[in-house]
Formats: sequence, structure tokens, C-alpha cells
Amino acid sequence: VQTCALPICAVRLSWSSSTVHTARLGTSVPIFASVGPIDRGVGVAFRLERWNIVTRSWRLAGTLARHTDATGRAGVSWTPSGPGLYRWRATAGWTPDYSTGSSPWVRWSVGR
Repeated sequence: VQTCALPICAVRLSWSSSTVHTARLGTSVPIFASVGPIDRGVGVAFRLERWNIVTRSWRLAGTLARHTDATGRAGVSWTPSGPGLYRWRATAGWTPDYSTGSSPWVRWSVGR
């Protein structure tokens, strides 16, 4: 987890960054970010990237913006639409009280 100062900000995703998770096409996957210190209304940007086998690089597949609730959590629901390798990251810090903090990338392998 990366941290930032003034105040110290930490962002964690609900899935482990130390493994590749699996998902199936058409199945909804909840992605939650926890922001600390806990505060309601902190902006969180969720970034989804997909591996492009031709260029051998990650390409932006979408971004979603949410705000934290009273427990410091924000979430999105992701339904993969195509097979392949994906990764998610959450970044917080849209208010003057928070510097930008980002979670580690969480990787997904999506099959049929």
C-alpha cells in the first residue's frame, strides 16, 4: 500500500495484489476500496486496464469515480465483457484534505 502525507492516506482494494484472481464472462465482481483515515465523501477513482497481447502493454479499459461512505469505503461492480488479462487500481485524493494515495494493482484473468 502506498501512503501519502498531510494527512497520511492509505488506499486498499478488497482483493489481494499478490495473486492473479479469476473471473468468468458475465459474472459480476465487486471491487471495493478502503481509504484511511476513514472519512465520508473522499473521491476515489477506479482504473481498469486490459493487457494487449499485440503491443504487449496495458491499455486503459475504463475509469469510474465514486465517493467513500461513512466507513471509508467506495465500490464498483465489474462485469467482464471479454476474456483476457485485466488489472484494477484505486486512487484517492480529490479534496484538499487528502493527498493522492493509490492501491497496488490487482490482477484478473477472465475466461469464458
